[in-house]
Amino acid sequence: MEKAAELNADSELVQFQLGNAYYGTDEFERAFKYYAKSIELAGDKPAYENDVAYNLARKKVHLEESQRWAEDAVRELEKETLEIKDLDELDIKHIRLMSSLAAYWDTLGYIYYLRADYLKAERYLRSSWDLDQFSVVAEHLGDVYAKTHDLKRAVRFYSLAANSSNPSDEVQDKLFRLTRSGIAEPPDWRPREELGRMRTLHLPQFGKQHTSAEFMIMLSNKEQSSVPVSRKVTPTPDGKSVTVDLATLKEVGKPGSGKVVEIKFISGSEQLRGLDKLLREKNMLTQFPDESPANLFRRGILMCGGYLPDCQFTLLTADVVRSAN
Repeated sequence: MEKAAELNADSELVQFQLGNAYYGTDEFERAFKYYAKSIELAGDKPAYENDVAYNLARKKVHLEESQRWAEDAVRELEKETLEIKDLDELDIKHIRLMSSLAAYWDTLGYIYYLRADYLKAERYLRSSWDLDQFSVVAEHLGDVYAKTHDLKRAVRFYSLAANSSNPSDEVQDKLFRLTRSGIAEPPDWRPREELGRMRTLHLPQFGKQHTSAEFMIMLSNKEQSSVPVSRKVTPTPDGKSVTVDLATLKEVGKPGSGKVVEIKFISGSEQLRGLDKLLREKNMLTQFPDESPANLFRRGILMCGGYLPDCQFTLLTADVVRSAN
């Protein structure tokens, strides 16, 4: 293996694979050496930074370096989302960024959890969950709530993790330990139905006939902030001087639900096209975790009438969105 690395000293993939080989035999210092080299060489640096950071975090080694790499990867991806100014520019590359961003937020949130920064951990993990609802993210959220003694929430998210696709071998044990200690799941709890409810908004009923339509939504947490850049001292005729603070406007981000920037009707019943105005007023159940400016792109299905008591708009998880049209 070492010989292969020497012969391919400029290949980030070979360095990464050698790191994986040592990682698999619990030789973590050697693994770290080759992982670090793969990141140094990488063209697609965020992908390597995220994968290395998550691998090391799983073994609880080199957490400081892992956090730095995970933070760099997240910032780069958040910056990439800003390339899209409106939904007419949206392409498959930036749609796929949403699943990657969810994974990177999970990595960073998990590292914050391991380093006992539970507030940041929850913010990043919750934002990841909002986008993709992967079982591992729900389990990580359960871990945060268990560690902070919010045991009812811990049970809820362990249950969601156990009932999502590809749950870990450990999550059922975590759930069992809490329920055995007397922390019960909520009454009438149906976790598989809850997964859909967590992505569903309710609007007033619109006609009796069953109709549906799909919309693409662009959300942003961007704000303009005045940032001081310099001080200017100007002499006055009486021999005194006036000091003026000069400032510029800078684009910053704000954690939280963000705002709907644009809604685009994609397909379906023309009768529902005008309901985009009602959707604009809704909280889109999508959280931004930090102060870095970013755009998020969500696709959803609006259904009205028929057996439904109201109009319901259900956001699709990022991993199933394949097109902007």
